[in-house]
Amino acid sequence: MRIYSGFRNRLWKYRNWIGGLFFAGIGISLGIFAALVYDLPDISPLEDYTDPKWELPTKLYDAQGAMFAEFFQEKREIVQLKDLPDPLIKAFLASEDRRFYEHRGVDFIGILRAMVKNVRSGRVVEGGSTITQQLAKVLFLTREREISRKIREALLAVRIERRFSKPEILERYLNTIYLGEGAYGVEAAARIYFQKHATDLLLGEAAMIAALPKAPVNFNPYRHPQAARLRQEYVLKAMAREAFISDTEVDPAIEDFWQRFSSYQLTIQERRGQMRAVRAPFFAEVIRQYLAKRYGFDAVYKGGLEVRTTLDLRMQEQAEQILQNHLAHWDEVKAKERAARGREPRPPLQGALVAIDVKTGDVKALVGGNEWSVLNQYNRATQSLRQPGSAFKPFVYIAALENGLTQSDKVLDAPAIYQHTRPGEYWTPANYDNEYYGEVTLRMALMKSMNVATVKLMEKIGARRVIDVARRFGFTSKLEPFWALALGSYEVNLLELTAAYAAMANGGIRHETLTENAMVRQVIDREGALLEEGVPIESEAASPTIAYLITNMLTAAVQEGTGYHVGKHFGRPAAGKTGTTNDFKDAWFIGYTPEIACGVWVGYDDHALSIGARMSGGVVVAPIWTEFMQAALVTAAPRDFPVPPDVQFFSVCTQTGELATEFCPKPRSAAFQVGTEPTLFCTQHRSAQ
Repeated sequence: MRIYSGFRNRLWKYRNWIGGLFFAGIGISLGIFAALVYDLPDISPLEDYTDPKWELPTKLYDAQGAMFAEFFQEKREIVQLKDLPDPLIKAFLASEDRRFYEHRGVDFIGILRAMVKNVRSGRVVEGGSTITQQLAKVLFLTREREISRKIREALLAVRIERRFSKPEILERYLNTIYLGEGAYGVEAAARIYFQKHATDLLLGEAAMIAALPKAPVNFNPYRHPQAARLRQEYVLKAMAREAFISDTEVDPAIEDFWQRFSSYQLTIQERRGQMRAVRAPFFAEVIRQYLAKRYGFDAVYKGGLEVRTTLDLRMQEQAEQILQNHLAHWDEVKAKERAARGREPRPPLQGALVAIDVKTGDVKALVGGNEWSVLNQYNRATQSLRQPGSAFKPFVYIAALENGLTQSDKVLDAPAIYQHTRPGEYWTPANYDNEYYGEVTLRMALMKSMNVATVKLMEKIGARRVIDVARRFGFTSKLEPFWALALGSYEVNLLELTAAYAAMANGGIRHETLTENAMVRQVIDREGALLEEGVPIESEAASPTIAYLITNMLTAAVQEGTGYHVGKHFGRPAAGKTGTTNDFKDAWFIGYTPEIACGVWVGYDDHALSIGARMSGGVVVAPIWTEFMQAALVTAAPRDFPVPPDVQFFSVCTQTGELATEFCPKPRSAAFQVGTEPTLFCTQHRSAQ
């Protein structure tokens, strides 16, 4: 009794100190609480999915409206709660927050239940966070595990519950929760894991998606199927415990899912930084670079832009497959040749293909290499500069036509020596087969791709005129007035070369395809506002008459010249030109119909490597062009190139260029501008030989 009395006296003696400490503790606690409440983030972003807080992917669509690529950091697809199947909603409620409709943001009963289970098991087997708390954490809070964050999470959850209805909270949660493989929300997860919309999920699939939030990697059915199956079973049994399904539905749902599992596949198989290109990756990367430069990183990867492009996905996928098949064939052929000679294998051949709509200038297909991969993202259609070789020659002949010459005029094809750009050195051009044909018509010189004749033609009209023509047709690469210019010695890229040929097909009207936005039709923001609309930029590269005359000459090159493979197998009117550079390092074919211009290049990335002897554009590339164009135009009826009103046709002797007689061995119909046609009949063939 005396001890108690003494203790009470001491307490009374220090009552002021004790009271002060007590109230100080209360004050500090209230201050901390006030600070936590004051610093809570604004929850207004939950009001509207257009708020930037909701990171949405930028989507690319082809000209027909088919999506082919996305750029994102968080892969999210917004879906309304009313559109989701009941089993999916019930699966999340049963496994994540079975008292969701009973608590007001924080479930104290659930916390106590989880604590008991964790103590009994000796490890953490169940958490106490509600769906509302998870939503608060994901959208507004950092992921550190400090007690202050848990308090802020609870306070924020209570605030969310006061402002939003339960269905609104649940919908936002299902659009937000991370479910692995870059998927944020149930719609993205359904698309990525099962190639279907969330609205179409079966019971087993719904349970599998609801199994993911606890550990998206560990319960990923593609990576850890056994663990995923156990977690899926847990979700289904939880649904049965809550009477959402019957006990008898659990096992059949599991068995049905795993029987179907072999038919599923991860949709996204390839990732490059923040870009996931579902299809057409080379084309998509061109668009990504443009968007990032114009609108910035956040807009591209988080802003939910919708981008309508010029791409034709059907053509694109045909181009990719056809190019890949042909390159694989030649790789196999070359590998066998090198093995027979005891030589080391070489890196695989590369190639590129561009297809352009003649009338609109739209790039319909663009393949920048043989299969896109982590190690193969260099775009050989837009970034690679290579010598076009003879594929450049038509621009020499356009300059000649503009200078008053016709395809019946003659030029000398004979050995020649020219002063080199370096003093004391000389350049001697040679024909492909080292044969020379003497005086030949311009038609024959271009058709047979005669090198010396073409150089002499440029010598006659002047290199400056050739450069002027090339610039009008859209070439931006370096060009200088030296002799080798006539033979395509200056490097260009495939896109600009193909676009130049497209202008020939379009009556001399060039569409701008080299600007960064040329492949973009529209850019629309997440609220539906139009940010940008592509307007075709046109210019006259040549008159319709000149454009048709060169087309007529290039038709001969396809029918009887170096592009003979096309003339033999294509089966419809076409014009085009092969290109082969020194030592067979580059092989080209650029050609067109009235509908589409297409350019194809094949070679090695290493400029020093040769494709192989006799591996010319006509041998290696023309078959690729032919197969692609047949597929691209399968639904289009063949038609001829439209003829300008001031163009007429005359039967001429292919050897002399004069009007053909009955004795000429190979008369051909040739186009001339009215008033420039030959006036004399062939004097070389006067009677039957």
